[in-house]
Amino acid sequence: MAELNAKQKKSVEALTSLGLPEVQAIASVTAVHKPTAPTHMYYTLKIKDGIDAAEMAELEKNWKAYAAASKASKGKITVSHAISDGWLIAVEVHDSPSSMDIHIGNCFPDYIKCVGTGSAVMKEIIGTCTSSKEIEWWKKSASAWGAEKFIITAAL
Repeated sequence: MAELNAKQKKSVEALTSLGLPEVQAIASVTAVHKPTAPTHMYYTLKIKDGIDAAEMAELEKNWKAYAAASKASKGKITVSHAISDGWLIAVEVHDSPSSMDIHIGNCFPDYIKCVGTGSAVMKEIIGTCTSSKEIEWWKKSASAWGAEKFIITAAL
């Protein structure tokens, strides 16, 4: 953290106070957008059964904020988020690993509001990489979210 400026340190502290590991917080705060090759990500979070109307309204508000933060992240080629039949759904295309680091830094505060209350649980992450050189990076990054179904593979 010594090499970070005051603004970056404050951002790292804010992200780690929400539970993001310091290594990822630093990577997200210091990421420099460097487009490489598209990676398509699909992920779902299951909304807990029996959620009441007030909790659902809060979850919808937080998922919409997450979607807005995702769309605003550098390196997003396209994004689409939805809520349907007890699921939070995301489809995103990143142009690089740096795009994902930026995305995490921007979206984690809203993500933790969705999962931190127990309202939703990460169930699956599926990604296809157009650059086979980036597969291991994407596996390491995306595995941190604890999805039950987890696939990162090369695109055809």
